[in-house]
Amino acid sequence: MTPTDLAGLLDRAARHDRDAFAAFYDDTIDAAHLLARAVATSPDDVDGIVRNAYAQAWRGCGGFRSTDLSARAWMMRLVQLNAATGARRRSAGRPGRRPGRQHRR
Repeated sequence: MTPTDLAGLLDRAARHDRDAFAAFYDDTIDAAHLLARAVATSPDDVDGIVRNAYAQAWRGCGGFRSTDLSARAWMMRLVQLNAATGARRRSAGRPGRRPGRQHRR
C-alpha cells in the first residue's frame, strides 16, 4: 500500500472507521512485530508493545499529520516509544507504573 493510501486509512479511522483501521493494521502489523522484536528488552514484551502501540494509534490517529511522517513511520515510532516506556518501567522496578508518578489512594 502506498504512503498516501495508509494516510487516507488513518484519516478515515480518525472518523471512527474501524474497517479503515483494520486495513491499516493489516498492512503494518508485520513491520510492527519485526521492530518490536528488535527493540524489546525481552521477547515476552513484544506482544504487549505492539498491542499498546496500536491502541495508542487508534486513540491518536486524528492527530496524525502526513506532512511530519509517513503513516508507516508514525506507527513504527509508536512501537519504539512503547518499547522504551516499558523498558523504563522495568528499570525503575515498577511494572505497569510510570517512573516519577505517585500512586494516590
